[in-house]
Parts: sequence; C-alpha cells; structure tokens
Amino acid sequence: MVVGHDKHTVASLSRQLTKARRDVRAVIGSWPGRLVLVAPRNVRQWERGLGVWPGQYDDVAAVTTTVDGAIGSEAPVMIVLNPEILPRLPDLGLSLVLAHEIVHAATGAVTVDTAAWIVEGFAEYVAFKAVPLPVRFSAGSALREVRHHGLPDQLPTDVDFATPQTQIVAYAQSWVLCRTIAHQYGERALVDFYEAMLRKPDRLGASLRSVLGTTEHRLTQRWSVELQRLSSLRSTSAER
Repeated sequence: MVVGHDKHTVASLSRQLTKARRDVRAVIGSWPGRLVLVAPRNVRQWERGLGVWPGQYDDVAAVTTTVDGAIGSEAPVMIVLNPEILPRLPDLGLSLVLAHEIVHAATGAVTVDTAAWIVEGFAEYVAFKAVPLPVRFSAGSALREVRHHGLPDQLPTDVDFATPQTQIVAYAQSWVLCRTIAHQYGERALVDFYEAMLRKPDRLGASLRSVLGTTEHRLTQRWSVELQRLSSLRSTSAER
C-alpha cells in the first residue's frame, strides 16, 4: 500500500482493504500476486500518475490499471484512489470501491480487452454481495431507466460505458445482468463464465453456450424479465 495521508486515513484504508480482500476471496477464491494500492495526496499526483488530462477522472473514485497503462501489458497492476473522493467516502463506500477494484486487479481484467458489461458487472456483483444494501440502491439507476424508457433489447455495449451520463446506468444494468446469471445458473457458473470471457474476450456466444448452455438472445430475455420484476418492487422492499 502506497499512501501520502494522515494516520487516520491510513488506518481506515487498511481496515477496509482487509475487509474488501476477504469479500473478494469469498467469491473468486485466492489469487497469486500482491495488491498495490496507491492513494495520492492531491489531484495533481492523481492525474499525473494516471496520465490523464485535468478533470478527466474527477467523478471516478478509483482506477485499476497497469503501471504502464497498456492493455495486454505484463506490467504490475495497481489500484489508484482519487484523493478528492476518498475523504468523502464512508467506510461502506470505501469497502465497495476497493472490492470492485480488487476484482479487476486479482483477475487480470485490466490486461484484457473484453466486453465491459461482464468486467464491470462482475466486479459490482462481488462488491455488492457482501453488503446489506437493498436492490433499489444497488440497481437504482437501471430501474429508473426501465420506468422512464422501457426495457433494453440488447446487452450493455462498451459505448454505454463511455460517458458519465450513460455509464451510471450501464454499471447498474451490468450488475443486474451478472446477478441474474448467478441466480439462474449459480454463482460458480457466473465465475466460470467471467473467467471464460477473460480467456477468450471475443467469444461471447461460445462462452454462453459452453458455460451456461444458453444464447445471447435468451440471456437478454431473462435479464429483461428480471429488470421488469425489480422495477415493479415497492420502494419499501428490502430485497438484496
């Protein structure tokens, strides 16, 4: 862990990092290698370290990337925390962010160019599985999208993750999608499907057939049915 903060912040990071690692292991098991966590002291360090222009990642809580920033690189992977957002995160929020990013780091997802919905949706699934939050919170933006614009007719695309306006919906939709897979086929099948997509990033159809015994069309239908069901829940529902 590389940090430049006061003892209180370092202690909080250490506690939540321990919890997040435990939560990730509960789903994917142990993994080889060590985690590198970087908590820059200021925005200038954050942006220079990631090689981005000023303001580009203002709304991003954390980024998992290779040290050289290249996909397919064998360089070490690091998790970098946004120093502007870090102080505002409660312990629960920090734990969620860390678990999400640890999934990326532990599975090598940042070195593979595969569909964003499985990469981000799986990380969200693992992170949210360990916290007692109702589904109306975890999937809130996706459910509002259903109520206002109807059900999606295709899986989330990488373009959906390209802008802050569409990204928040895409993350929630992808979480519901991975949750649907876990409920329909079992959590082990979800993990196996995720790993298959990392091994063969351009073989969605083949991975769906070989691991889940389904097709993209049928999966989209099941996902839509689940979105419809969740969007009709009462606001007081405590379903997770």
